[in-house]
Amino acid sequence: MRFVLFIATVFSVSCILAQKHVNLSINPGTAEVGETFEITVTFSKTGNIDFGKLPDAFFQDYSVQRGSSQFQGPNGKMTNQHYYKISGFIKKPGNYTFGPVTVTSGNKTHTSNTAIINISQKVKMKGGHITARQLRDPAFGTIEVNKTTLYEGEPLLVRAKIYARYKPTHINNYQPYDMDGALLKHPIGNNSQLKTMIEQFNGEDLYAIDYDKNLLFPTSVGKVKIESYKLNLHQGYQNFPIESGSMTVNILPLPANPPSDFIGAVGTFSVSRDIKQKKFNQGDVITMTIEVSGIGNLHNITAPQLILPKGFTQYGDPKITEEFSIGVRGSEGTILYEYNIEVLASGITSLPSTTITYFDPNLKKYITAESSEDSLDITPVAGVVIDNSNDPKDKRTNELIVQEFNPRENGGSVAPGEFFGTPMFWGGVSVPLTSAFLFLLLVKSRKHTEERKEEKQRKSAQSAALSEKLQAVYSSSQGNDTAAFYDAIDKALRTAYSVKLNKQDEVVSKQEIMSHAESLGGAIKENTTTLFSNIEVAKFSFGSDSVKQQEDLQLLESVLTALKVKK
Repeated sequence: MRFVLFIATVFSVSCILAQKHVNLSINPGTAEVGETFEITVTFSKTGNIDFGKLPDAFFQDYSVQRGSSQFQGPNGKMTNQHYYKISGFIKKPGNYTFGPVTVTSGNKTHTSNTAIINISQKVKMKGGHITARQLRDPAFGTIEVNKTTLYEGEPLLVRAKIYARYKPTHINNYQPYDMDGALLKHPIGNNSQLKTMIEQFNGEDLYAIDYDKNLLFPTSVGKVKIESYKLNLHQGYQNFPIESGSMTVNILPLPANPPSDFIGAVGTFSVSRDIKQKKFNQGDVITMTIEVSGIGNLHNITAPQLILPKGFTQYGDPKITEEFSIGVRGSEGTILYEYNIEVLASGITSLPSTTITYFDPNLKKYITAESSEDSLDITPVAGVVIDNSNDPKDKRTNELIVQEFNPRENGGSVAPGEFFGTPMFWGGVSVPLTSAFLFLLLVKSRKHTEERKEEKQRKSAQSAALSEKLQAVYSSSQGNDTAAFYDAIDKALRTAYSVKLNKQDEVVSKQEIMSHAESLGGAIKENTTTLFSNIEVAKFSFGSDSVKQQEDLQLLESVLTALKVKK
């Protein structure tokens, strides 16, 4: 039964509070057709809630939750945060926008953000082996995957499947399955709710539960085992312990010798290029935007490498804007790269297309995509010249160098044997050589001192940068901009690892971070993995409640403490 009209009406909730910054979030940000998801509004002043026009395809179930929680802000003060939560499902695939939600308190109305959920078609899953002993039990479980053989970089959908001969009421003591070498574990569907259905298994009608569904991106190759999960499946006070079998998948390496423009992409991708201004002056700096779109491991690709003709120079690293969501097919959307290019060429110039290469797992081969070419009209400017330092006519040959420094080769007036080898010659040679040696020692000592000073200044700058980024995290945690909060978390986490790895701020890649976390092991590996996963889940327009943000803030602080970096 649909409850859209019920939700769209204005709710009077006297026991819930609303704050100036009303926050709307959807958990999870992706689900399959028919899977339940939750919509949460948080606020802190008494008021009326209006959900506005909801998507026509949305069906609300009976579940309505309300409550409050407290968290400690960076100023040490305790803050109350109250919430109103509903749940439902959608039967048609696509991207759906909810909100903004308004909360009216007295004569003031406060408006929330919008939140997006991606609904995908159901994916056919393959289960693991069920033993004869398991089939005799009142309940049993298995691990299901969408593929048993895939290429490195491909997404893998995994879930726990539970069968029972009695109607379950709830689950507790759940210990999840685990897969070594998976950098990202992205939840798909609502794993917090227990939804049972009747399914046939070996000709018998059983209660079935789909549980703990996640999208993984394996990085290891070869036979990789997904370790079993454990849980207690209850019917009221009685329960039956379940331990599933493990599951093995075969991760194939990508073919050797990829093209030089391979960006690490696995899936299906395209590239386009935009230069808004095609007519400009010689010496100008133009903006070139390259858009990479696709489905697969979009979140983990590298920036396209530009191959520019003579007279074009790239300045700095590109500005990166990510606009994608993660669903059962992987990360899907676009990434924009903005490059600053100085142009010293002149006249009508053709700029060759930008190319990228990706690996298509369905075709099992590398595919090259390219943008269109651009014709540029560049007006010459007096005094602006192309750097010709590579011109051969400006280079000094070995013969020229010999002639410059050997009197015998350049027609000098000193004849062999007249002065060479005399005491005056050796005195004249040894004094400057000794002086030069002492001078070099002094220079080397000064250089070592300066290097130590520079290293100290650099570390001080890194600590200052980390402190600045942590302050940005604390500040954004007080607002309702989820994207800004998780962007600040991401930058602070990368900066902390760049300090630990002695690299420039934010240069360190996620791969390097996870590799170092793997070597450290323990809680720091688990916390870093969880943080990156939560960043991917909440960063891209899906929203997150304040309680979840405070949990992630505590995770970040625990990582910094474990890394022993100065905050």
